[in-house]
Amino acid sequence: MAKAARHRASKLKRRKAFRDPRAVFHLFSEGKNSEPLYFGAVGRILKNSVIRFIRTGASPDALVKYAISEARSRGVEFTKGDQVWIIFDRDEHAHFDAAIEACDRNNFKVARSNPCFEVWLILHVEDFHRPDGRDEVYKHFCNLRPDYKEGKGRECNFSELIGSIQTAEERAEKQLEQRRREGAPFGRPSTTVHELTRTLRARG
Repeated sequence: MAKAARHRASKLKRRKAFRDPRAVFHLFSEGKNSEPLYFGAVGRILKNSVIRFIRTGASPDALVKYAISEARSRGVEFTKGDQVWIIFDRDEHAHFDAAIEACDRNNFKVARSNPCFEVWLILHVEDFHRPDGRDEVYKHFCNLRPDYKEGKGRECNFSELIGSIQTAEERAEKQLEQRRREGAPFGRPSTTVHELTRTLRARG
């Protein structure tokens, strides 16, 4: 091998794998439409964080198992600022509580909504305390944002919506406090998605 070629090969062997210095947020979601579109809009305003979104359509317990496998295989390094968040709905999932416990054991953070993600979206527009089911919550948000149901995939102008993200976070806190006073800390309606958005914005 020529001297120049040996030198190049030596440099390649010594070169370390590149790692983006920004904080990486690995978001695993059961939702395949609204959640990735919403957080895609959030990600576009961040400078110091990277959002890696994994949508599966799986139930909460299956979603957590998949996240555990992915975190291990990809070597997620919490000491370097990486975070794993699991985003899912209460809905009628039988293993919801078990999924929460599994997240705690694996140092995953949870952004959960009861009954569904649209609770979080509604809070960008108004306070919301009606203990409705999933279908009613969805219809309520569609009434607030008719563009959400006009197209395919449950989407609206999320970039416009997140202009009210701080207001939504404040409303979510008040909503949770009201549920606590009622004796059901995560009862209907409630969401902890604001904990994720606040963390993203603080890092972003």
